[in-house]
Amino acid sequence: MTVIVVLLLLELTARLIVTVVPNAAWEAHRHGFTTRGFPALEQILVPDDKRFWSLEPGLVDHSLYGRMEPFPPMRFSVTTDSRGFRLTPNSAAAPRTVLFLGDSCTFGLGVDDDETVPAQVQNGLHGVQVINAGVPGYTAYQGNVLLKELAPELDPDVAVITFGFNDDLQWDNRSDLEHAETIVAQRSGLLARIRFIDLLRTILPGRGSEEPENPRPRLTDEEFEEQIRAMVRWSREHEIEPVLMAWPMAAQTVEPGASSKQRVLERVAAAEGVRLVSLVHVFRARGGTTLFRDAVHANPAGCRAAAGVLIPVLQEVLAQETAPTSAR
Repeated sequence: MTVIVVLLLLELTARLIVTVVPNAAWEAHRHGFTTRGFPALEQILVPDDKRFWSLEPGLVDHSLYGRMEPFPPMRFSVTTDSRGFRLTPNSAAAPRTVLFLGDSCTFGLGVDDDETVPAQVQNGLHGVQVINAGVPGYTAYQGNVLLKELAPELDPDVAVITFGFNDDLQWDNRSDLEHAETIVAQRSGLLARIRFIDLLRTILPGRGSEEPENPRPRLTDEEFEEQIRAMVRWSREHEIEPVLMAWPMAAQTVEPGASSKQRVLERVAAAEGVRLVSLVHVFRARGGTTLFRDAVHANPAGCRAAAGVLIPVLQEVLAQETAPTSAR
């Protein structure tokens, strides 16, 4: 009886101290807009229980203005369809479908709807519907969730998978996987809603308000590899051919080298026998830093360069998908 009374008192105390945030990942991301990102993005994103946030559906030429410090400001417009995906030209139904999964580089931060990489790929492929499912701030975990949500409805032939930058970000010392578990727990049974457990989480090592000595990324290299492999294998199990794409940083066009996440993509591509389109050498050869808006996001010329490399790869993949088995 004494134990029960103590636990009840602790729970009452915890309820006075701890405020449960239904979607802490979304709140952390919103904070990131203001402190180190592009604050105007909050205008076009909405909370999502499974993917933390998503693009708002039904936007029509929504103008965004802002800057990624310390780079010059940018203005561009965004249009989304009823599902919340950025529109590509001539996106009517077609016999074949290519699905782009990625972050703000795939989405096209800083360029208009018809200048994104998926939009320019759409213009170069005939009889193919290209879907831009890139969402600013997404990691491979969110891409994996989105792939499994979309594939049954869209039945794509090819999935172009591009992640790596947000996966390395450190926001509140919790991984995407931990945030997902927390959201599920908060919407489940009584035990998961006990506020005292949340209080314990805040005072355990690495969970306090002080900046940890070694802050945790949203996905470690090992977790990133697990998510990429999962997308590759799930795609093939559902007759979707995956294509990995390694997006460059502006600095890499000056100082050669690969990030740890890019090396993961190389490792997965080799082990799984999947195509990897690396844009690092392409951007270095075709304009270097002149192809970027900021440290990672491409300008229209950079998007054209990326699309120019992708189009023949996708044509080859689609041709193999339609070829008779005996001819492969």
